[in-house]
Amino acid sequence: DDGFSQFTNIWSRLSIWDKIKFFRWWVLCTLVAIITNTLASVLRLVHSYNNNQMGAADDQLTMWLDSIGIALLYIQVLHYFEHRYEYFQLIATLQIGIPRVLKFLVGVAPLLVAYNFVGMIFFAIYSPFFANFGAGMITLFAVMNGDEVADSFDQLTTSVPVMSQIYW
Repeated sequence: DDGFSQFTNIWSRLSIWDKIKFFRWWVLCTLVAIITNTLASVLRLVHSYNNNQMGAADDQLTMWLDSIGIALLYIQVLHYFEHRYEYFQLIATLQIGIPRVLKFLVGVAPLLVAYNFVGMIFFAIYSPFFANFGAGMITLFAVMNGDEVADSFDQLTTSVPVMSQIYW
C-alpha cells in the first residue's frame, strides 16, 4: 500500500468531530469573509455597470454580504491575540464564556418568545409597541434596559389596566 491509501483508510475511520479538529476555525472564517466580500464587490460592479453610476448598491443582499464579510475580517484580529500573552486572557475568556452564554440564550429564548406572544395577544390592538413580533421584541429589549418603560406602561395602563399591571 502506498501512503495515500493508508491516509484515506485512516481518514475514513475518523468521526466528523475528529476531522474538524484538523482545521482551525480561523481558516473557515477567513474563507467566508473572502467569499462574501468578493460577491459583494461583484454585485456592486454589476449594479454600477447597469445603472451607469459608481457608488454603493442599495440592495439588501449586497449590504448583508458587505457587513458579514467586513465583520468577519475584523474578528480575524482576535486570531493574532492568541499568540500574545498580554491578550490571551481575552481569548481564554471568550472561549469559556461564549458557549455558556449561548446555552443560556438558547434556554431562555422560548420564555422570551412566549412572553412576547402574550404581549402581542393582549396589547397589539392598543399599542404600536406590540403591533408585530419584531416590535414586541424591541419593546421588551428596551424595557429590559430601562428605556421606554414609562411610555409603554402608560399607554397600556389606560387601555388594559389589569393585564398591563400583571404583564409589567
